[in-house]
Order: sequence, then C-alpha cells, then structure tokens
Amino acid sequence: MTQINLTPYLKANVVEAADVAAAETLIAMVVRNGGTEPDLLGTLMLCLALRTPRDRHTCIDLDHISDWLTPEGMTAQLAWPTDSATWLVATKSCPLLFGAPGTATPLIVDGSRIYLGRSFDEEGAIAAALTRSNAQHLHIVLGGPGTGKTREVAMKYIDRFKKGERDVRVALAAPTGKAAARMREVLLRECDALKKLPEGKDVDWDAVSAAIDAAFSGTVHSLLGFGPSRDKRYKFNADNYLPFDWVVIDEASMLPSSMMYRLVEALDPLTALLLVGDPDQLASVDAGSVLGDIAKVATQKGSVLFSQTKVMRDQWRLPPEIDGLARLLRLETPVDGQTLGNPQHVDAVIKYLQANKTLISWINPDTDKDALVGVRKKVVDHARQLHDAAKISDPQSALNKRQELQVLCAHREGRTGVSYWNGFVEHELGAYTDLRWYFGRPVMVTRNNKSVDLYNGDVGIIVPDADGQPVGAFSDGGTFRLVPTMRLEDVESVHALTIHKSQGSEYDEVIVVLPNESSRILTRELFYTGITRTKNRLTIIGSEAVLRSAVSQAIRRASGLAARL
Repeated sequence: MTQINLTPYLKANVVEAADVAAAETLIAMVVRNGGTEPDLLGTLMLCLALRTPRDRHTCIDLDHISDWLTPEGMTAQLAWPTDSATWLVATKSCPLLFGAPGTATPLIVDGSRIYLGRSFDEEGAIAAALTRSNAQHLHIVLGGPGTGKTREVAMKYIDRFKKGERDVRVALAAPTGKAAARMREVLLRECDALKKLPEGKDVDWDAVSAAIDAAFSGTVHSLLGFGPSRDKRYKFNADNYLPFDWVVIDEASMLPSSMMYRLVEALDPLTALLLVGDPDQLASVDAGSVLGDIAKVATQKGSVLFSQTKVMRDQWRLPPEIDGLARLLRLETPVDGQTLGNPQHVDAVIKYLQANKTLISWINPDTDKDALVGVRKKVVDHARQLHDAAKISDPQSALNKRQELQVLCAHREGRTGVSYWNGFVEHELGAYTDLRWYFGRPVMVTRNNKSVDLYNGDVGIIVPDADGQPVGAFSDGGTFRLVPTMRLEDVESVHALTIHKSQGSEYDEVIVVLPNESSRILTRELFYTGITRTKNRLTIIGSEAVLRSAVSQAIRRASGLAARL
C-alpha cells in the first residue's frame, strides 16, 4: 500500500486505523502470492468491508455508497464516486482479493454488494434454510406490543395436540434470558385461557402441560450449547442437530445475523421453527437486521414466506392515545404524501404529541424547567417507595413496585444518560445508598451467570433475607427466587436503563429521555421501542429538534438477506 494515501480518510473517520492495518496485511499476502495491489477505491472497499461487523452491516451496498461517507469526509471533499459501476471496476484489478460467489477470496462481489467471505456464506445459508421446501417448516408471527403474538403461538402449539401428537419436544428461546422466561410464563397463561374457549376443544391438555413443563427455556446461546472453551464453540450444529420438534424464538428482532446462522445450521430439517417479534423495534446490537429483512419479504403476496406469516395488527395492551403514537411512528395509514421519516411524517408526529396530553407528557428540557424538576422528583419518590417495599421483607411486592415506573435513556453517558440518572437518584436517596447492597436497589445482570441461572438483562431487586441480610430477588415465572449477593458477580443499578436493554420488558409508566443533541443511535426504531415499553402512561423528555431527528432517522443496516429470500 505504498502508493495509497489513506490519511485524509482516516482524519475524516471514513476508515479506522485498525482496519487499515488489517488491510495492509491482507494486501501484502496477495502481493506475495503474485497478485496486484488494489487501487484507492479497492483499498477503501477492503477497509470498509473489514469494519462492516462493527457498523452492524453484513455487506457494503454500493448502490448506497454515499451512506458510508462521513460528514467530515463530505467537508474534506474526498474522492468518493457515487455510482456503483466505478467502484465495481476497481474490484476487477485485484482478482486475488475480490472474487465472485463460489471463490475463496477474502471479499465476495455479489452484484453491487461487497461481503467478507464469512458474512456472504452465513447470509446465503440463512436464506436457504428458511426457504427450503417452500418454507413449510417455518412460521412467522409479526406484530407490535400487546397484539397477541404469544396467543397466536399458543394457538399453533395446541394445534399440534389436536392432531393427536403427545411427545412434542419444545424449546422456548430468545436473545435474552429475561425474554425467554417471560415467553414461557405468557405461553402458560395463554394456554390456560384457551382451555375455556372453543379453540380448546379436542386438545389433550395433559400432553400440552407435560410438554411445556419439559420444555427448554433460555437464551439462544444456551439453546445451542455455547461453550467458548470447546473445539466447536456450539454443541449443536450442522453435525449435531437440536433435539426438538418445535423451536420458538421470541423477540427475534434482537437476533443478529451470525446467531440466526448458528440456529438454522443446528435445526433438524423436520423441526418446526417459529419466529416471533416486532420488525419495527430495534434491530440486534450486532450485525444484521434479520427479522426486518424477513418481514420485508414475508408481507409481500407471492413470496414463499407470505403464506407462513401472520401479522398481528389489533392491539390489546396500550391505551388508545399511546397506541396512536406507536401506529403513527410505524406510519400504518400514511396521508398527505407521508412516507416514513419524511418532513410531513415528522410534522404529523410533532402535532400528535402537541394535541394528545392525557396519557402522554412531552417535556422540552430547554423550556419546561418546572416540569423536568417534577419528573425527577417522581423518579426519586418511586425509588424511595422501592426501598420501603423491600425493607418489609416482601420480595414480590418490591418486584411489583419496580414495574410501576422506569426511566429509559437513549444513551449511557452524559447528562441525559443512564449513568447520570442512576447517580442522581442514588445521591437524592441519601446515606443508605452508601451501602452497595442497599434494600430497594434495582439491579440488572450484565453478564451471563449460569451457576445461578441468571443471564445478561435479568433484573431483580435487593431485599433482606430471613436474617436481615441483603439478597437479590428475581422474578421466576410468576413467583420469585432469592440469590445471595456474593453470587451476583456482574450487576449495575437500574433506576434508569438504556432503551436497548429494555427490549422485551413492560412497565406501568415509562419516562423516555432523549439526548440534548441528535446522534447516530437516536433513530425512529429506538424511539418507537422506548415509547412502547409502557402499559399506561408515557413521558418524553427531549427538545423538538431532537424529536424531529429521532423520527426522521432510521436504522441503516446494509444486508442482502431480503433480496436472497
């Protein structure tokens, strides 16, 4: 790379030093094997491809190559063609680096998309696994919060037993342990409700109960038998299929491309797969937007997935005022030339918030100082009530109290972030928070801890045990269990938590705190996810400018999965 000067691109944050170093190593290997060095555009594509997993893409989409140029890069007027054809020409000069599908080159050129080899293989395997045999093994249930997705799963589940089946081996999994536990709890409740309805006739309910009792319930990682010290990191794989007839994946919007690949690779061809989720929610924190890509295809008449998909539209949980905001953010009924995120759509959201003030409070922190003080007082008062509920040695009461109110922040850091809000609340609570394990402290597990069956995202509260010593109380299928604090290795306070971490949860009242300035992570999907965590009341803290930015900006994930499907 002696002839290529990437310094201006580094300064403009278009590429990063680690990717340039890795690119130099790859290019040196190509040259040693008799290949030619790529030109400037070829080198840039290699650097961009190497960073795609960090940017949560599965590929570079040359049809939208302008999206990869940073604002600093635009200001610096860097060489950056906007047409895909010019970039594709650059791939022809280095055949040992860029190859067509089926070749063993580091980068794969598939039409106008550039992939790392592994990402290309994984995406192709997902599409092939989902669509084989006309997708007869696949069932997709899509819908927003409170639309009855789990009831639909229960209906499909008991249908197996209407057909006389008894020994159905079931797995209930989700990207987080919290979501998986909730799935089992809600499925049991829905099956109980169906017993009394006409749909419950001719069902072997003893067999249903036995199958749920024996069902696996946990994270997708634990379902696949993840073990970092093994030769093969996943116990179940293409050579050792999962031993289940029926696999349900809830909150599938959080499933990254790499994990979906591991899952479909480990499925027996005879195993039924049910994917359940809300494609309008946040995508995975890792690369890919699998459920979103699937939904694009599954909702199109004539696609192989269409007949296998049920879209749940009627909403049963959110009050009409908050449901109206959620539907508007999804733009279910566009009018006056609105498209998602365009100025007319953004204006409609702002007008809705200005007109609907019964269950929704919108506080502009720049002008509504008194209202902001009132919200902070409410949060601190709730934390004091948590402390009082925990002190009386009633863990279930304390757990229920925690569900009454939750602060959700877009960011972790800064004066609008989780760290600030948690610090503010604990400072206001006073001296007893000097103890690490103070009663009423809400805690979230930040790393899987199999020894006590706690997983990243599980939330509990510190309460006294029979001897008055602090222990963690965690919900466990409608009841609770106590875990000694010495076993709580990786936890943090969650008087406030990020919107990302709140996925799969619901609270009586939610306070959504937006940052003071727009940012890359502040998207319509993030805002939608935050406002739909509530069951009754919603407070939004953010300026009009930041709100407009949130509604207009969508998650950008380059992927070829929808096209393959």
